[in-house]
Amino acid sequence: MRRRARRTVGVSFSGNAMHIVQATHDGGRSCVTASFAIALAGTPDQRSNLIKRRWVEHSLSEENIVLAFPQSEVIMRMATIPSISQKEIAAMVSFETARRLPWPAEELALDFQVLAQEEGQSTVLIAVAHSSEIFERMALLRSAGLFPRGVIPEGYVSLPAIAGLPNSGEQSIVVYINKDNVMLGLLHGTTLQRVRHVGCPRPGAVDSIDPWISRLLAELEKTIHGKNMDKQTFFIAGRGCEQKWIDFFAARLKGNVCVVHPSDRVSSAVPLDSTEWSALGAALSVQERRLPNLLSDAERRTAERPQRRREWREVFALSGLLCAFILTAAFARQHSKQVVLRRLTAEHARLAAKTAPLEKLMSPGRSALQSESGVGELLQMIAAATKVLPPEVAFNAIEFEAGRTLLLRGHCASLAAAGRLVESLQQSPAFATAEMRSSSLQQKDGKETVEFSISCTARRAAALRGSRARQPAPAAGTLESQINVMRETIDRDRWLLAHREAIGKKFEDTLAAGPQIATANGMFITIEQIARVSGLHILDMRPFRSDGEERSGDAVSLSANAGWNSMMAFLWNMERSLSGVRLSRATMRLNSDGTSVVSGRFVVERLQSPKASAPDAA
Repeated sequence: MRRRARRTVGVSFSGNAMHIVQATHDGGRSCVTASFAIALAGTPDQRSNLIKRRWVEHSLSEENIVLAFPQSEVIMRMATIPSISQKEIAAMVSFETARRLPWPAEELALDFQVLAQEEGQSTVLIAVAHSSEIFERMALLRSAGLFPRGVIPEGYVSLPAIAGLPNSGEQSIVVYINKDNVMLGLLHGTTLQRVRHVGCPRPGAVDSIDPWISRLLAELEKTIHGKNMDKQTFFIAGRGCEQKWIDFFAARLKGNVCVVHPSDRVSSAVPLDSTEWSALGAALSVQERRLPNLLSDAERRTAERPQRRREWREVFALSGLLCAFILTAAFARQHSKQVVLRRLTAEHARLAAKTAPLEKLMSPGRSALQSESGVGELLQMIAAATKVLPPEVAFNAIEFEAGRTLLLRGHCASLAAAGRLVESLQQSPAFATAEMRSSSLQQKDGKETVEFSISCTARRAAALRGSRARQPAPAAGTLESQINVMRETIDRDRWLLAHREAIGKKFEDTLAAGPQIATANGMFITIEQIARVSGLHILDMRPFRSDGEERSGDAVSLSANAGWNSMMAFLWNMERSLSGVRLSRATMRLNSDGTSVVSGRFVVERLQSPKASAPDAA
């Protein structure tokens, strides 16, 4: 974003007139946009109203106002301070000035400019004025609601403006001829080194200037180490400067004399014929480095209030625009989500009409095969336990009995780690209870380990079972969650439609398979198929005997070996199986031979399908 051009207003007083110049500064270039004078006549209220009216007519800035204070009312003194610290220099300048002048310290208005610093010393040019002289001019501006940010001796603004911007290190002498006085200055680049203010000589009394010019030239000759003075440049400027004055200075100075007009130094959108150099220099002073400012710190803060108010207004305006943009973006995003949700809802309604027969077919089969048996209970409990397992704890064995408990056996480095595991299990939403059954300190490989066993019970069987039923989109919640659930539902609908023939055959065969797998042979075949798919190696399989009696056809006991991944795959496939069997008991132990083989012993029993149980119900 392009930065707005800065405006500065320069003000100077000459007799009963107030000179005003406004300049805009953009990218190092300046342009005068207003230049006029106000005749100060009438009562204070009339003058104040006149200033206000002219200020509005020319659309002048009320923030950056610089007052060029008459040089004749300023005491200038050069001093050497044994410090290069800005704070120390300011303290020494204030002390020395108050000590040497007869005015009370509170009546002094002073500031300084550092000209050079070397070997721990600073050469400064001090400007001092009486505060009453400043107050008189400031009161007129303040009565019009104007608060200048700087009161600068006019020599610091008019003389550099006349000299322009010479090459770095170049020295020049400026002669500024005003109506009643002549101001002479020695500049090093744009920095004022010496300044002298004398009354304007009358014809026949020009000798008052010659001594000063001689001293100035002598000082300049010392500074340039005897270089040819004829090659020095002298700038002469003034209002109403006659040719005889130019000839006079050219004859005395014996150098290159340049007569300067305001239009030679700055571009302008208004005529500059009657422009006062002090007001112009004050308006251009924004380009100069720090200049002596005779305003006190309190007056400077007061003058900065309009600019701070404008900056805060801009901040508030930008904040309002940013908030409006954020709210608009949030509303647009929310609206787009609502459009997506409506589109997904319509797509789900279209697919639901096609999947309704499959859902009706699958409903009784799922009810029979997953009723209250706790299908998937073991896997869900193992997942919940391993989720909260600390890194320093390891399981050695897992024992499970459907509808009852999960017994976890393992080892860890300390009893505190086992205690933390119990606390985590108790806080898990998957478990109703979790308690330490036993713990013992053992020596293993020269290190002490704690062997433990923890008993857990599921909180709700229904919460642990892996339901395959359709999950409708939530009535409440974020739009993002509703969209995600609806997408998952649509993906499931599409999968059902893609496999409709296989699903229909599978469920119809399953509902009719109850009587056919009632025998031990049918159970063996079903379990062997699931084990082969899962990569489980069956060591032994026989009808399960409980209390010394063989339960032929109802349950099968088997032992097997496999890696942990294959063992979990067997449990997963048993859970997903629609063949009418389920795990009722399971014991898994990690072999002690140092391998990753897990030995498992399971009891698989047959579920009663609706068709098999219907005669009993009758």
